[in-house]
Amino acid sequence: MIGITTTNDPTPHVKARGRQCKVKTLAFDSYIVTPPEAIETVKEALVKAGITLQSAEVAMVPQNYVKLTGEQAKQMLRLIEALEEHDDVQHVYANFDIDESEIQAAVGAS
Repeated sequence: MIGITTTNDPTPHVKARGRQCKVKTLAFDSYIVTPPEAIETVKEALVKAGITLQSAEVAMVPQNYVKLTGEQAKQMLRLIEALEEHDDVQHVYANFDIDESEIQAAVGAS
């Protein structure tokens, strides 16, 4: 996944590099999801187009999300926190979907 911040639309530059690339835009940030073997080609195309990359890394991106509520949401947040704090863990990936209000409630209860 390549994360960029730009006011320019990166879509034309990305689509020219591969059909499997997807661009997701949130506010001023765009995230480009591309197969790992295409990351260098896409990075080069964006830099050539004058688009500044915030980061570019291979990451796990879930295709499906699982909605969690209540006690399941609290348990998952505790597990993720424990994994992230562990010295031997470098990256934590998950496919859960928890409402912001549930996250705030769980953080407040801690």
